[in-house]
Amino acid sequence: MSAYARINHAEFESEDALTHFEKEYNKHFRTWFPDIKIAIGVRTGLKSLLMLSVYPSEAAADASLKARQESLALFSGTLRDEFYSAGSVSVWGIVDPS
Repeated sequence: MSAYARINHAEFESEDALTHFEKEYNKHFRTWFPDIKIAIGVRTGLKSLLMLSVYPSEAAADASLKARQESLALFSGTLRDEFYSAGSVSVWGIVDPS
C-alpha cells in the first residue's frame, strides 16, 4: 500500500470544546474528506487531540488541505492551537482490531 498520512494535533480551549469537535468530526468527516481511508483520534490530554488521517496517496492528502482549513474554521472560537505533519506510511498492519 502506498498510503500517505497526516498527523494532526489540536489543542482546545476546554474539554467541552474538544468533545464538541469529536462529535462533529465523527458526524461529518466522510463528507469533508471523501478520499480518507482511515481516521483515528486519540485524546492526548483533557483538551488535546491527535488525529491520524490516512489517504491513498500524497495527492489525495494534498487535495484535502482546503477542506481541512474549512472544517477547522468551524471551531475557530474554541480551537487554541493546531498543526500537522505528514508523510508516507512506512509500517502498515492491524494485528488485532478487537
